Amino acid sequence: MKNKIKEAKNQGFSDTEILDYLHKNFQNMNGPIEEAREKQYDDESIVNYLGHSDMKPIKKTKDVVDKGELSPQFLYKQNQKIFQNINDSHKKALMNKSRLKRISQLVDDPKLPQGWAAKAFIGKAGQVRPYTAAFAPKELVEFQKLITEMTSGAKDSYGARITNFELETFLNQLPNLASAKSGQKAVVRNLDIMNELNELYSSGMKQVFKESGGMHKISFDDAVNKFDDKYGNKIEKLVNGYKEPTEIIGNRIKVQSPTGQIGTVPRENLGKALEKGYVEISDNKNKEQNNDI
Repeated sequence: MKNKIKEAKNQGFSDTEILDYLHKNFQNMNGPIEEAREKQYDDESIVNYLGHSDMKPIKKTKDVVDKGELSPQFLYKQNQKIFQNINDSHKKALMNKSRLKRISQLVDDPKLPQGWAAKAFIGKAGQVRPYTAAFAPKELVEFQKLITEMTSGAKDSYGARITNFELETFLNQLPNLASAKSGQKAVVRNLDIMNELNELYSSGMKQVFKESGGMHKISFDDAVNKFDDKYGNKIEKLVNGYKEPTEIIGNRIKVQSPTGQIGTVPRENLGKALEKGYVEISDNKNKEQNNDI
């Protein structure tokens, strides 16, 4: 095998042409070749490694670039960095799943501050205010830290692009969102949808490349078109579920007074209401009354 590969190289065949021939004519070679390409090994390294089976004479094919098409070698080089970014995105989406699980636990934790207490600690940029950091409850510090980790680089992600997620706007809204239970849940809901979109994109694109024969067989633009055709309905459903936090939680918050009366207060007055003994209640409870207080 090694001698024949060397002979093929001496005759002017490229590493990509040799691998394509092996891929088409030797079924037992398909797995190792695809696995090596998915691991980002270049064609020269793969050809040098494969030397353990017989190989028939290779007929040099006309350069497909002459036909106005993209050569396998060009496609592979073009898609290498893109595929690496897709892999990185997939890993981050899996990590964010764990972060979201912990954020949800914190939202359900009664120790996570709400109202004026949350606003006192979280500034407009979504960061814990430096002069309050020493006094901030550990649950709030962890909540903010996880949010920051999840949104790091989010503006360039697939999920952010198609939901029009604006990181700066989100962080500026965070003090108000974090001050109410409904706002905290809205944050979790939107981040979860955005992460699902990122995970779907990364796993779906990898599947498209695999079904198309590898990175050397399809251009990125064609792969995106195939991805849209295959997952379009699921993407649309997720995008439709994403709403701006203010759309979800509205401008008024439902509360229960110390005497048991159910009503609503303006969002900006929620902190003062909580100080006076009012309790924020879920929209799923006590829907029979909705009077202003």
